[in-house]
Amino acid sequence: MIGSGGINRPSNGTLQFEGVKTYTGNTRLTGGAVALADNADLRFHIGTAGLNNAIRAASSGVGTVTLDGDFRFNLTGASTTIGDSWQIVDMANLASVAYGSTFQAFSTIGYFTQNGSLWTIAENGAEYQFSQITGVLSVIPEPAS
Repeated sequence: MIGSGGINRPSNGTLQFEGVKTYTGNTRLTGGAVALADNADLRFHIGTAGLNNAIRAASSGVGTVTLDGDFRFNLTGASTTIGDSWQIVDMANLASVAYGSTFQAFSTIGYFTQNGSLWTIAENGAEYQFSQITGVLSVIPEPAS
């Protein structure tokens, strides 16, 4: 547990996350690199639409991110309105983002299922989807039964 606040990653070297990392602020890169190790757990607190902690770039084209560990989403306070979304990984501004073969997505109470680069879970009476391509978690229509 890191606590409240966020982490600002300066422009030198690599910050390696290992174990469980829970904090309420953003991981903000001004350069350098962040790596989430295999079996490490980075937790995200999802609130109303658009309110969450995230991995962000301070400006366009800075910072590299390697994700081999697990994202764990706390969806307890998340919106259930279809179309609501949360930018988890700032794909548009980070210099590069790579998801490793051991990357996985979980909620605090269940497992997301993977279909290519998309991860989905039904929780809180809603269907949530995380996209590795966009870095966005969103509420999607539930599949027809």
